[in-house]
Amino acid sequence: QDMLILMAAGNRGQSASEVGTIITPGNAKGVLSVGAQLSSDTAFENQGYECDSFVNSGQKCPDNLASFSSNGPTLDGRIKPEVVAPGSPIVSARS
Repeated sequence: QDMLILMAAGNRGQSASEVGTIITPGNAKGVLSVGAQLSSDTAFENQGYECDSFVNSGQKCPDNLASFSSNGPTLDGRIKPEVVAPGSPIVSARS
């Protein structure tokens, strides 16, 4: 029976320009890894964040992997993560 296994890419990124930080289990060949994407510039402004503190200077926030998110390539050259989801800042309702 077919199965899709999802794994977090991890939080080993040190900067927006560092590559090859993804490790087990996110780098496994049989899994789809999910990285963290930066939310819109508007979300940053509304929450008092400065976009430049999360990405390299001059880049737009919503088009970038979060600097803390692990990324590829893996040691054997595969591209990881395969997909990204909103990762920062996350705004939700209070209960």
